[in-house]
Amino acid sequence: MYCCHCGYELDAHKLEAKLSSFDCVQDGNMDTSINYVCPRCGHLIKENASPEDVKSLTRACHAE
Repeated sequence: MYCCHCGYELDAHKLEAKLSSFDCVQDGNMDTSINYVCPRCGHLIKENASPEDVKSLTRACHAE
């Protein structure tokens, strides 16, 4: 999973192994989307990226 703003690669599997996000959700609704915060830039990282997010990720990767 990548941050669409700065291109940082986030390993969600390692984060979930340390502290499961599903254990933190209290309502029990499995339709709840889990978002992460990028440790580099502080923007939200979404699991399902829109086409605009993909374009932003491409620009960020080329900028590096």
